[in-house]
Amino acid sequence: MFKTIKEMKANNDFDIIALLHRQAWDEGGAHRGPQFLVFHREMLKAFELAMREASYKILQSTDVCLPYWDSTMDGSLPSPKDSYFFTADFIGSTNASGQVIDGPFSPWQTLMNTEYIQRDVGRHGSCYKEEYITWQMNQTKIENIIAYTSISDPGKCPTRVYSGNPELAHGGPHTFIGGNMGYITESANDPVFYNHHCFVDYLFEQWRKAKQNYSQRPIQYPLDNPACETKIHYRNEKMTQFPYIRNIDGCRNEYTDNMYEYAPRPTCSLQKPDCGSKYLFCDLSHVTIRCIAKVRIGGNCRGFTKGEKVCYNGECVNNVCVPYPVNTY
Repeated sequence: MFKTIKEMKANNDFDIIALLHRQAWDEGGAHRGPQFLVFHREMLKAFELAMREASYKILQSTDVCLPYWDSTMDGSLPSPKDSYFFTADFIGSTNASGQVIDGPFSPWQTLMNTEYIQRDVGRHGSCYKEEYITWQMNQTKIENIIAYTSISDPGKCPTRVYSGNPELAHGGPHTFIGGNMGYITESANDPVFYNHHCFVDYLFEQWRKAKQNYSQRPIQYPLDNPACETKIHYRNEKMTQFPYIRNIDGCRNEYTDNMYEYAPRPTCSLQKPDCGSKYLFCDLSHVTIRCIAKVRIGGNCRGFTKGEKVCYNGECVNNVCVPYPVNTY
């Protein structure tokens, strides 16, 4: 995946899609209303198609996919910023100035004419909250998922805004990553944007499968209501930046019928404490047994008392991950 995204950067496809996201915001779309989920689904489709083209060019194969970042697995750590995800093996680490200085995306010329992606991991915000996922999966009304999030006239709009709806819930990880990800006009310059939005889309698809039947999915959309939204979010309006389709077309089944499907979130149990990845471990020490991201060397590993292998390529000593001792024999 990293090689293909770097090729997209080299051929300008990455920047074109990042610019598209900024322009959508400038035009009043893609956020602050029902267009949020459907726009980003179409944007992810464009990104993955560009990935496949890049992969074919450099690897003669289109067997590449865009994985989702389930940040709940980082958020369950005592210090989420210490997740191994934020190292050179994945999306890179930062220096004291917040520049991403290693990993596959460094250096990385942004649309703001900076040579490096900026992040401020963990200073503000939060990873995706499991309580928001639970809330979403319990909803039965389409307007609580494809949601009105910036109500024009609260006195006349019959729907209230809930903090657990997908658009509002997804903001925490943007702020948690910080830097470019913390600004709508800059966020798509950071490749982790796409992994995060894949998870948002994954949750959307899980809700569709649980709460809608196959024939309902492509036709259910919130009612057009000027008290709840601006016109750009209406059902049959052309989608911002994608004028060949309407907003409602972002609900079509063809996305997951023909193009992609999602792997389930990693799980584990007391009987099977294996998360299927060397970068994850099974948390047996807390009430909810679940898969969590491993901690980088130097990171906080406090609170795991059941013998879990919390540290990647190391061990937990005095609540800090340290490298394994070097055998000098």
